[in-house]
Amino acid sequence: MVLFRQRPLYSAFSFLQRSIFEIGDFRFKIETIFNQQSKIPSLHQSPPFLKGDSGGFYLKAAKLLLPFDKKLKARARELRKNMTEAESFLWQRIRRKQLKGRQFYRQKNIGNYIVDFYCPSARVIVELDGGQHYTQEGIRRDQVRDKSLESLGFTILRFSDREVFKNIEGVLERIFEHL
Repeated sequence: MVLFRQRPLYSAFSFLQRSIFEIGDFRFKIETIFNQQSKIPSLHQSPPFLKGDSGGFYLKAAKLLLPFDKKLKARARELRKNMTEAESFLWQRIRRKQLKGRQFYRQKNIGNYIVDFYCPSARVIVELDGGQHYTQEGIRRDQVRDKSLESLGFTILRFSDREVFKNIEGVLERIFEHL
């Protein structure tokens, strides 16, 4: 009687190849996973991944890598320390996985931009607009920014500061619908 599963000496193996490309101010980190079956035939081939689904941890991590500008890191940290009243008010309602158990980050650096709130599992960005966003120049910049972030596969939700204060439940419902 065999109480444990026998595996061949040369079954399947996988390894992670990391390539780091630097293009201008962006740093793209691309992780690719290669799975190879051994060349030695065996009757008892084990699967390439014993735990998890569709490639395990590394494949999931590779999907979530974002372009990152190192020059904005200090600015993002400063913005986290000095949040506006509207950002602070909304942050108290979405932090610590309060909406559908989803994690949000504040003042997240993505590409050449710092977004107000970001949910990686839903790929949703929440932006709060103050008075400077309603000028002609502000509207034009927001349109360019939104197109750039949407090209990376994000959904952008924009709310005015006034809307956050007067209708927080409506704002939370709209965010909830996109999670």
